[in-house]
Amino acid sequence: MKKNVVKNIAVFAVSVLLIGNVFAAKKEKKVKAKTVIVGTGKAFAPFCYLDENGKLVGYEIDVLNAVDELLPQYEFVYETFDFANILIALQAGKVDLGSHQFGKTPQREENYLFGEQAYRAAANKIVVLKTRNDITKLEDLQGKTVNTNTGNLVTEFLERYNTTLPDNKKIKLIITPSTVPVEEKIAKIKNGTYDAVFTHNPADIEKWNNEYGDLLKATGELSKETSVLTYHVYRKGDTELQKAVDGALKQLLDDGTLSKISIKALGYDATINLK
Repeated sequence: MKKNVVKNIAVFAVSVLLIGNVFAAKKEKKVKAKTVIVGTGKAFAPFCYLDENGKLVGYEIDVLNAVDELLPQYEFVYETFDFANILIALQAGKVDLGSHQFGKTPQREENYLFGEQAYRAAANKIVVLKTRNDITKLEDLQGKTVNTNTGNLVTEFLERYNTTLPDNKKIKLIITPSTVPVEEKIAKIKNGTYDAVFTHNPADIEKWNNEYGDLLKATGELSKETSVLTYHVYRKGDTELQKAVDGALKQLLDDGTLSKISIKALGYDATINLK
């Protein structure tokens, strides 16, 4: 009799365990993370680039990995594109989130949903040869030749600025993809093809001078209109993902994690003007 009782208890225990496993499996399936395809770049150091092992790294990736850790309902998967094609892929539904130091512009906001929480703040600086003292502000660029990147804030601003100038004062814009090698850009500054270039990353100038000779300096800020606040970009109407990422970014900003990430990846605190 006692043996049967023990046997029945054991059978019941196994049954409860099996039922529990079934419910756990169902629960796990129910909360399975939704895949979010992130469109980013692979040749824009220190933000998104391939390291010596071919691994995608940089500030963009570090920030999104930290966001992903806070959002168990999502799993981020990265796909790389040329800068100019990221928003095209977003609009076509090939990616769910664009991440490549995007700044807000009226034209972009007509077509895409931007996050409300920025994750980097910086001013665009005019960069010239150290031997040049004639270019320190926007007006000094009139009639000069400058290099800018396709589709960025500086390009859009200077194109608008040129419409206010007479033909003999217009700035000659040499617009190239962000994938053009830096050494090519530096060589053209050095030989006088470009009078100036621009950067919103203070670490760039030190890096360029270390790698290509002590040639360059940053002068004045180009314009308040080109001060960079960078945001993630989504398809119109995808507010659920946008609000989730914004909430995670706010948490990372408030607890100091975003500051630490930027110092490690960029060499400076890119969050000072975000709070």
